[in-house]
Amino acid sequence: MKVQDHGLSQSKYGIVNLSPHFFAKEWPQRELDGLVARETSSRKVILPVWHNVTQEDIERFSSILADRLGVSTTGGLDIVIQEIFLFLFSEQQ
Repeated sequence: MKVQDHGLSQSKYGIVNLSPHFFAKEWPQRELDGLVARETSSRKVILPVWHNVTQEDIERFSSILADRLGVSTTGGLDIVIQEIFLFLFSEQQ
């Protein structure tokens, strides 16, 4: 677990794949809490990807995540990659 903690603390961003499996386990919540703690009002760290979940599912799991824009996998992996790339590119400007 220490290797994962170190990796999270050194990462600029965390792509969080929100899925039924994510919600069913405890360890993803701990990692998500670590990413949330690193965010500020001016710096976004968490990049949510929605996989087989609805807005209601997200709201039930986390009010913090419910307010965030995410990209859904329903459009395909190309769209997910494109949206993440656009976000990262806009952060560099």
